[in-house]
Amino acid sequence: TLLNPIKRLTAGSLFAGFLITNNISPASPLQTTIPLYLKLTALAVT
Repeated sequence: TLLNPIKRLTAGSLFAGFLITNNISPASPLQTTIPLYLKLTALAVT
């Protein structure tokens, strides 16, 4: 019974972290490639 809220919490925190890193990344235009963990996170969220 505790598994579902934990899944929702992890998905929400991953999505929030993804949004935060997307909002911060334009400050450093040198980084053009997305790190592997962000790609996996985006795939897991969608």
